[in-house]
Amino acid sequence: MGGSCRAIFKKQFVFSFLRINVCPKPDTIVQLFIATVAENVGAEGVISFPLQNISTISFTLNPGVGEFINLSPLILPGDSDDTASRRENSSVVVAATDVVLVYGHIRCIDTGIKRSTTFKIRGINELGKDYRVVTFRNKGYAQIAVVALEDDTLIQVINKVNSSRNANITLQMYETYVTGGKFDMTGTYIKASTTVFVLTGNKGDRNPNSHGGGDPFYECLIPFSNWGTHYYIFPPFKMTGWTAIKIMSWENKNVSVVEWRNGNQLSSSALESSTIFESYGDLGKIESSKPILVAQFATPKRLTNENQDANALSMLLVPAIPQFTLNYVVFPVFNLNLVDHAAEYYIKVFLSAGGHTNDLYINKETTTWQVVGTYSDGSAIFRTNLSHGSNLLENRGRYNTTAVVSAVQNVRCYTFALS
Repeated sequence: MGGSCRAIFKKQFVFSFLRINVCPKPDTIVQLFIATVAENVGAEGVISFPLQNISTISFTLNPGVGEFINLSPLILPGDSDDTASRRENSSVVVAATDVVLVYGHIRCIDTGIKRSTTFKIRGINELGKDYRVVTFRNKGYAQIAVVALEDDTLIQVINKVNSSRNANITLQMYETYVTGGKFDMTGTYIKASTTVFVLTGNKGDRNPNSHGGGDPFYECLIPFSNWGTHYYIFPPFKMTGWTAIKIMSWENKNVSVVEWRNGNQLSSSALESSTIFESYGDLGKIESSKPILVAQFATPKRLTNENQDANALSMLLVPAIPQFTLNYVVFPVFNLNLVDHAAEYYIKVFLSAGGHTNDLYINKETTTWQVVGTYSDGSAIFRTNLSHGSNLLENRGRYNTTAVVSAVQNVRCYTFALS
């Protein structure tokens, strides 16, 4: 008697996107990039939208190559007042037969609006119950999205700067709670009874020295259980302009003593809640007595005028040193897609002491690496150019490494870590 084999899909990601400022839903491109993590293993999978009437998307992955998948912009949260907290049905679920990586990208179709952002989406096994928000707000709308993975999930939102955003709510499975406003949400606590996904950032902002229309930036928050104590800081762009480093501690009473090494300068401070260091493309090393979260906000220089900041802004949650585990990773370079503006794409790789670029391969080939900077402990940062599309980074050595991918032009940019 004959039979059939049916693929078993394991749920690995539950998440939500957030909106781009002044970009209507129909004019927004929403993309995922999905790739397997094993060198010789492919995968099948499905993308579903459990709270909306949107058709499920199936995908098949070959080893070593990822797939770009367009989603319906209808999955984005609604057009409600950005200062109003609300429930949304914007969740997305990714399930696959083998372990996969997922990256998210949104941008405006209208090249006159010139806005985009990219972020790595954290899998269910990387999520937690306790978060503290770090983001940036100058002129735009700070945003937070919380997605429940189980029914009857109790969510507590505590904002000590603006108590009007405090909330105690119960979410059912896959429901999303969105809050934000015209103030910096940094320091907001998100505490849940079960595991939740949290996305934060800004739907469109600029640095204090810029006069452009602003750029969106989002990052998937790291739960407190995965915070680190040692971080390396380096400029995300080839020509980096204004930069701000935010360092977040967990509680005011649980003070972290932080040392900031910037070249030959050493400073130490006690974090009562959060501290902001502003720098301009310098290398740095941060060490803390207790777990901290480190975020970097940066503006690139214009490709056509290196003396002027671009009208763009990016956000990066800096990987802690123990998270440096890259040996083989397939990753995306999303096309910024502006025909009237040249774009550059590149990767910066951190190599610990003893590392060598001879061990680094891009798409199975050696390449030319430029030294960006070195640290006193022998670690170093190297950069090489990329092309948009699916890419593969291999480290064939036996030492710690991590990497940051960046894209820049005069009016759009993004940056995200691979670890």
